[in-house]
Amino acid sequence: MTRIKAAALVLVLTFVMLAVVVQPASASPTTRLDSLKTYIDDQYDDVEGGYSLKGEKLSRGEATFSVLEALNDLGDLAARPPPINLTMTKEFITKLQWTKINEKDDKYGGFSSFIAGIPSIHASYWTIRAWQVLNQHNDYIGMENVEINETAALVYINRTFTDEGGFAAKPGKSADLLSTYEAVYLIDYLAKEIQEKEDTPYTTTVDKWLNQTAVFDYILSCRKDDAFKMTTDAKVTGVTATAAAILALDVLDRLNDLQDLQSVRDWILDRQVITPIADEYVGGFTESYKTNDTNLVSTYYALSALDKLGAIDGHVNASIAIEFVINCQAADGAWALTPGYEDGETTYIGMAMMSLKLLHGDDIRSLLLVEDPNNPAPPLIDWRLGLVILMLVIAAIAGLVGLRLD
Repeated sequence: MTRIKAAALVLVLTFVMLAVVVQPASASPTTRLDSLKTYIDDQYDDVEGGYSLKGEKLSRGEATFSVLEALNDLGDLAARPPPINLTMTKEFITKLQWTKINEKDDKYGGFSSFIAGIPSIHASYWTIRAWQVLNQHNDYIGMENVEINETAALVYINRTFTDEGGFAAKPGKSADLLSTYEAVYLIDYLAKEIQEKEDTPYTTTVDKWLNQTAVFDYILSCRKDDAFKMTTDAKVTGVTATAAAILALDVLDRLNDLQDLQSVRDWILDRQVITPIADEYVGGFTESYKTNDTNLVSTYYALSALDKLGAIDGHVNASIAIEFVINCQAADGAWALTPGYEDGETTYIGMAMMSLKLLHGDDIRSLLLVEDPNNPAPPLIDWRLGLVILMLVIAAIAGLVGLRLD
């Protein structure tokens, strides 16, 4: 009888251990959307109201735009209440503008990447893009009472205009095509805002701040064959520079004035990797001819330009482009420049979402509701369950042996 009791005791203890140690495995895997949301939450600063880069605690305008664009495209900002305090985020953006200094200072009116940073056209562009996203949700309490100084911003942008006819990244620097596009975009947007507030003609405002003829001539001076160089002195053409030229001409309403426009379109289309030459990633766009550098940034700019040219549908291989963009999601939930990274960057998230939107339309959420291969579901039987099953078998054998011996 002693052995029977001992065997029964072993069985009871084993069943208790089974109930305590073994937790049910997750039935649903982590989706790409779940991983993205987790990353976004980690980058949010609930004191400043902005978002930071990976590993930073400093809120930045570019990072804030990137996340706002993603949340807006996913429909989260339209929720009431929204996932963040939208008014606080809008107030954060106003703190990035340099207005509390002398108007003669070169920094006056510009937007910096972070509070008290040095302003630039690039930082101003992405920060005002964030401002535009937030303005779509002015029904949220307190939003309409927060304002930026549009005229001061135009003063700063005008200081970056160069004798070459283009705009520079900062006052006193040389012109480049990307800064020129960003400046033209900002002048157009700010002029329309002033027109609405002051009831003045748009042409009166925009002509005051933008020499359209000089800008058009500068853009043409950067052309080389079927593409564009970033500066007039550059030797190599690229997708980013070519896209900047197309986007700027679209704002100026001068696209049709560009000769051989179809050849430019075809040059961009040829940058999509359909059949890899070396170790290229299929589906994305390379920066230039034979550079073998398929990446997210070039893909975003290529798609942005092709959209203005009406050349995405029927010309771009959308299915493999979508696959490339989605596969650029890093293991941490953000997006990286190419597939295969453990750590992504906040600023790439917005580019990924905008690229997917150009390729797939408004319903990009469905593209992310798939299992994240970087964070798959746990196995139905993990090592703890296997250990307990083994103990259970041993206990059962011990019990049977004890009965026979008894």
